[in-house]
Amino acid sequence: MDLLAPLPDARTVSTPAATMRTLTSPTTGPAMPTAIWRTDLAADTPGPDHAIDGDQFVVVVAGAIEVRIDGRDHRVAEGDGIKLPAGSHRVIAAADGRPASTITFGPPEARATVGEGDPVLVPWTV
Repeated sequence: MDLLAPLPDARTVSTPAATMRTLTSPTTGPAMPTAIWRTDLAADTPGPDHAIDGDQFVVVVAGAIEVRIDGRDHRVAEGDGIKLPAGSHRVIAAADGRPASTITFGPPEARATVGEGDPVLVPWTV
């Protein structure tokens, strides 16, 4: 039975704004009924405006992030967390011109909608 989830062994997906590493999901070892992933956000590179079809909870483990949720701005410091409600439009960026890292908890097989596009499977939640 897999109990340890070493970060170097995690499924990795990179975008221009961040790198996501799946620590656990229903299809990884160790398997869990939720998806948990680490996100490393680049400095000065906000992610796209998007919505996710399930609630997520983000904990900042290094640096700080700025999150716009449905037009309202929030600053999340290292050690703090924020809920991203299902269906809310959000933009996430590392704060203060420095990189940041987070751990996010969310539903497996989440779907994201960017702009007016069709929902797509979020690969790091599978």
